[in-house]
Amino acid sequence: MQFRSLLIAAALVASTSAMAAKTQYQAVIRAQLDAVGSDEYISADLFMDGRKGLLELTVQEKMPACAEGMMCIQVMPEPQTYTLEGATSSVDQCGVITTSAQVDNRPSDGAFLSITVRHNQNNTCPTFVALKAIEVHFERKWYSRLNAREEVRSATFASDNVALINPGNKGGDVEFTGEIGKISYADKVLTLDLTYG
Repeated sequence: MQFRSLLIAAALVASTSAMAAKTQYQAVIRAQLDAVGSDEYISADLFMDGRKGLLELTVQEKMPACAEGMMCIQVMPEPQTYTLEGATSSVDQCGVITTSAQVDNRPSDGAFLSITVRHNQNNTCPTFVALKAIEVHFERKWYSRLNAREEVRSATFASDNVALINPGNKGGDVEFTGEIGKISYADKVLTLDLTYG
């Protein structure tokens, strides 16, 4: 009987976790991200303008490998910036906001490019590991004529440091309409619990 109850509960959780409501996310943020387990990238910088549906990711590749016992000229690769427009956002039942954009130019000899940003700051669901405040998944696909197959490169970046930029450029003065729920100050960090009205 317990197994049956557990199975029904798991099915209900799975069905609700698959549903995500589309939302209009107006945030303007910047984040410096570290690569998570990547053999290809060191770090990335994210700029997101939710008002314009713009995602801009600048990735820094690692230096090329040099075989042991060889002399190699080592030049740090130039950072590459990828800009995608038309980003859409959705919120799942845990409060995680996912913003994504993609472009597929493979039919015209180009590449597929996808950037997905997960904002975990408002997560209310329990997790097995601590989530970073922001996670970015970056994926590129293109057809390699040399190898006669589709090449796929993907990487994940994450950070706990996210800067919310004043979208009004008012020199720090932003009109707030809502309610201040809780204010706390500890270890030189001011935390505000705001409800926007």
